[in-house]
Amino acid sequence: MLDDKMIQTLRKEFDRTMEKEQKKIKKSTLIIYFLFMTPFTAFVVYGVYQGNLDFLLIYLAISVVVTTFALLRAFYLRAEKPTYEVVYPMIVEALNKETDFSLSHTEDPDDRDYIGLNKRAGLFGQYIEASVKQSIKGKISKDNHFERLNLTFHTPASRVIFPVFRGVLIHLDKSIDQKFFMTKDKFSLYAKPYLDEPRLDAVFGYTRINLYSEYKKEPDKDVIEHYMKLMEEVSESKKTDKVTIVSTHTGIYLAYHAGNVHLAEIDKETVAGLYEDLKADLGYLQKMEKPAKQAQ
Repeated sequence: MLDDKMIQTLRKEFDRTMEKEQKKIKKSTLIIYFLFMTPFTAFVVYGVYQGNLDFLLIYLAISVVVTTFALLRAFYLRAEKPTYEVVYPMIVEALNKETDFSLSHTEDPDDRDYIGLNKRAGLFGQYIEASVKQSIKGKISKDNHFERLNLTFHTPASRVIFPVFRGVLIHLDKSIDQKFFMTKDKFSLYAKPYLDEPRLDAVFGYTRINLYSEYKKEPDKDVIEHYMKLMEEVSESKKTDKVTIVSTHTGIYLAYHAGNVHLAEIDKETVAGLYEDLKADLGYLQKMEKPAKQAQ
């Protein structure tokens, strides 16, 4: 766990990075504002010159909306980069001193390295892409490596405004002899996974969990019940019903919904929350690995 001295050092670096990022946000907002307002103003002036006063009313209404949006973005939007660039590396460093996971951290990795991630994980239908904000890699045993990603899944046209999924995806690079797709999402954002087989509802009495099987028969009951209990644990801990566990030939995947991390300031309680959150995910990894160990 991070001590007071580490928190103080972290706070100074976080504030320095945040100030730098906020200047970038204000600058980009100003550029966007003038790129929009300059030609728009010229267009309205031309309309008024032609005697159409309605243009003036439209101009005033849109100007108020655009100006309000620009002010909110410039002064209230908090950059995520300091959290991933400053806070998480120090948390990873602290966890490496306490555990044997051999964690490594990458902030804003190249999205080209994750082309085809959705298809490998079998999470969504076609044409869904991944944008990764952070990658944490490690191993829980000699042969079992993993990667934890903060990311969004989206269509090419909905990258920012309407992502299909925003949260955490944990990939354990260890296959088990059971291929399945389970989701606790009642509203089913995962309606058409790549594991395109008939859906089995209410398996083993879990009425809120849908099971997609890659085979015509149900997977092993003990294995499914193990992952269903894990799904319930994640759902309760993360306070979300959007939890999915998938087993494919490329490994085991755990995905859960989580909002963006926008920290305004650093204090011990906030950092402790992020620390415990990541530590809990490492615990889920050990439970993800259990059926694979038993099958060996």
